[in-house]
Amino acid sequence: MIKLFLVSLWPIWSHRNKRVHENVSQSPTDLASYIVNYIHEFDATIDSQVSAPAHAPSTQYYSDFEGFILAASSVPHLHILTPKIAEAVACKQEMSLALELDFQKVIVEGDALSVIKKISVPSIDMLDTFALVSNIKETSKDFVALSFCHVNRRRNEAAHLLAREGRRFNFRRVWIEEAPKVVEVAVQKDCWWVDLRD
Repeated sequence: MIKLFLVSLWPIWSHRNKRVHENVSQSPTDLASYIVNYIHEFDATIDSQVSAPAHAPSTQYYSDFEGFILAASSVPHLHILTPKIAEAVACKQEMSLALELDFQKVIVEGDALSVIKKISVPSIDMLDTFALVSNIKETSKDFVALSFCHVNRRRNEAAHLLAREGRRFNFRRVWIEEAPKVVEVAVQKDCWWVDLRD
């Protein structure tokens, strides 16, 4: 009962602000449905918590249109609790390295649809990834062109192979114009980051 009360406060306050400041109203049924769906998603997130290895990495690679590796990296993280948070952390790390390498025109491909949707829409997220998604949206302003695209997990094989390789390191590892051989082979099949042509 306490969870229902606490979870209900934010949507009710948000609804009130929209009604007062934007003259947008939502029916009580829609508001109740939103709260119930939020609780179900919250419970599912808690239930899906994973016990991550001590240095589960976020990994990324950057390739051109021909599949040539421009850079790759692996950054270890301690105890990321959910797959959504892991995907959002990886996205933030990818953007940071892209800016370090001065990649200004980038397409981000990821296999976590809910994270890609949250980043792509201008709405406010109240779930576990709120701070990360907000930071990603703010950082995206530093690029000339940046877009986010969902890809099937099977098309994201190179990223998962790089994560497997990254578990061998308990420090940040960056490869320039190369990557572990198994990743280079897989990149020919799928590209996760692409520096757009002018």
